[in-house]
Amino acid sequence: MATSNRRLIEQLIGALGIAANRRAINVDRYGNTSGAGILILLAENVRIAVIGLGAGDPIVIAAVGANLHSGAHFIRL
Repeated sequence: MATSNRRLIEQLIGALGIAANRRAINVDRYGNTSGAGILILLAENVRIAVIGLGAGDPIVIAAVGANLHSGAHFIRL
C-alpha cells in the first residue's frame, strides 16, 4: 500500500530520472522514523546483500523531510 510520503518520494525520483533498481524506499514499511529511517534501510540492504560493508561500494544516502527539507551524503562502504 502506497503512502502519501512514498508517492511524493517516487514522484521526486521520477522527476530526477533515477532508475527503479538504483533506489530503495522503506517509508511505507516503517512510517516516519525521522533520521533512523536511513540507518534502517542501510542495515536492511547490507543484510540482504544489496550492498556490502568494506566492499568500497559508492552509495548516495538522501532524505526528504517535512516541508521538503532535504539532505544527502555520498559515501563508500
